[in-house]
Amino acid sequence: MTSCDTMADMQTIMKAQAELSYVNERLQQIHQNRPEQGYDKHEYEVLMQRKAQLLAILNRRE
Repeated sequence: MTSCDTMADMQTIMKAQAELSYVNERLQQIHQNRPEQGYDKHEYEVLMQRKAQLLAILNRRE
């Protein structure tokens, strides 16, 4: 593995972590607001799928 590969891996990990943070925050908002506002089932499913993808990326890199 070259230093370029390592830098690319680090960049991928950092992007995945940042996106995962956003996804988790949005899911938390949905859970908190569900009683008053309901929620968009499609958005929830997309977020859950993306969360699974991001976790797979992060678990592969560790």
